[in-house]
Amino acid sequence: MPIGWDDGDAGGYGPAPTPAPVATADPLDPWAHGDDGTPDGGQWSEPVAEEQGYWAWVEWEEETVYEVQFFAWQVAFDGRLCPECFSRNGDEWEAGEGVYPPLHPNCRCQRVYSRSEWRTRFETVGEWRWVPS
Repeated sequence: MPIGWDDGDAGGYGPAPTPAPVATADPLDPWAHGDDGTPDGGQWSEPVAEEQGYWAWVEWEEETVYEVQFFAWQVAFDGRLCPECFSRNGDEWEAGEGVYPPLHPNCRCQRVYSRSEWRTRFETVGEWRWVPS
């Protein structure tokens, strides 16, 4: 059987069916537009020249402001206060650093929130960008 010979059924006899014509937008209909927004769907538009340029790695400094919390050592003021805890009273540490209670058996001291400090961090970030020439 020759290539392209088909009658449309499983037998494969006859000429191949012709494809149906593709419907295009009516140029006189203001509501009929193609994919590119032109009335003819870009069918008759001029070919667009390929944009000239190059890819370049662009870096810049990015500023981030973040909070740092500080915690202070607070003793339980009564007659059962040990000298080791008393010497630490009022000491401050950033969150996650420093000494944590209990320091000894029956220690009743605690770390309490003291203050916050806002700091700035600078980071170098970058990305690839298209630079037209």
